[in-house]
Amino acid sequence: MQIINILKKLIELYKELLKRKKVKYIIIHHTATDAKRTTWQAIENGHKARWNFKSAMGLYMGYQYLITWDGKVHQSRLDTEEGAHTIGYNKNSIGICLTGSFSEEEPSGEQSEALWKLLDEKVAYYGINKKNILGHRDVANKICPGDSLYEWLANYKGEWLKYYKGQNK
Repeated sequence: MQIINILKKLIELYKELLKRKKVKYIIIHHTATDAKRTTWQAIENGHKARWNFKSAMGLYMGYQYLITWDGKVHQSRLDTEEGAHTIGYNKNSIGICLTGSFSEEEPSGEQSEALWKLLDEKVAYYGINKKNILGHRDVANKICPGDSLYEWLANYKGEWLKYYKGQNK
């Protein structure tokens, strides 16, 4: 009887794994709001009201991760579950958003450090090519994640020279 229960559990786990996406991209966003005043709860409430798309973690935020001004990383979705952050990429990407409007300001040192660490972790774990770490603007007609965060991203990817020559805009 115990073996049957174990086999049933393994079958359920296997079915769940088949549903999960392959992570191919990481998409970087900004909230385009005041970095110091924007809270995780405000974004969570806004996404719940807008989409009401509940994650396996019981939360509604469309991004897998939100990094607040103080550098705290909040996870709202499993890496392998569908997000609600970038049309056409939600099924094969991780969405990471930083609070702030990076067309007008720069990410805090704490945010930069947290993002660098999180990107390093996800790139290593999923074997993602750094060329597949994109700003939202790379796949949509948006200014997101703002110029300063987009420049930061080019630096992280080792493409800062292309950015400054205007090839990545």
